[in-house]
Amino acid sequence: MEYRKLGKTDLEISVITLGAWQYGCERFWGKVPEIDIYKVIDTAVDSGINIIDTAIGYDDSEIIVGKAIKKIRDKVIVASKGGADPKKIPKRVDISLKRMGLDYIDLYFVHYPDTDIPVEDTIGAMAGIKDKGKIRHIGVSNFSAEQLTKAASSAYIACCQPAYNLLWREIEDEGILDVCKKNNIGVLTYSSLGQGLFTGKIRSLDDIPKREGDIRHFTLLFKEDAFKGALKIIKIQDRLSEK
Repeated sequence: MEYRKLGKTDLEISVITLGAWQYGCERFWGKVPEIDIYKVIDTAVDSGINIIDTAIGYDDSEIIVGKAIKKIRDKVIVASKGGADPKKIPKRVDISLKRMGLDYIDLYFVHYPDTDIPVEDTIGAMAGIKDKGKIRHIGVSNFSAEQLTKAASSAYIACCQPAYNLLWREIEDEGILDVCKKNNIGVLTYSSLGQGLFTGKIRSLDDIPKREGDIRHFTLLFKEDAFKGALKIIKIQDRLSEK
């Protein structure tokens, strides 16, 4: 496994992150037996993956992750996420700590910015929690370049978490990576496998589970016209991967 230093922090993070949205979030991803989740996490850690990404908004994910890493806490960097309301951040962090059975969270993200709340207020609240030792490093997710710039002027932002994959490449054109480079902010992407599209499991819209809440029913990539275009690129990927 390869590892990279995260920004200016002391964290050496594996280049592959284990995303835990599917763990305990049945409404979006269907039911995954807990015993299978524990096996996946054990296998991932044994393979050198040392970071697990969850969130308070992922239903029971934090609880399951906490159980899974109880005996291997020293081997795992825990990343979690919460809302942008500065009045609610302290309580949400406490809830996440309790759900996972932790004394601190290594990397805590603002999950989404709130356009009605100044970025500086959100980051100020995060910095206050960091000063108390409840989180080690501050991250932001789904921030624009402008929002990220404001955040970086308020406190050191250790990590930016945007969507990024072969088809979702907006961060290359919207200035986000430039802000990260300028401020020595690490980048930890999500949906790198295109919500299953790059795994070989989805080659037709009929391959998406029919359950009403499946997240892909709400994702532009899986709307008919966009999917047809994406499939042309995926077929090239499939041919290359066979060589």
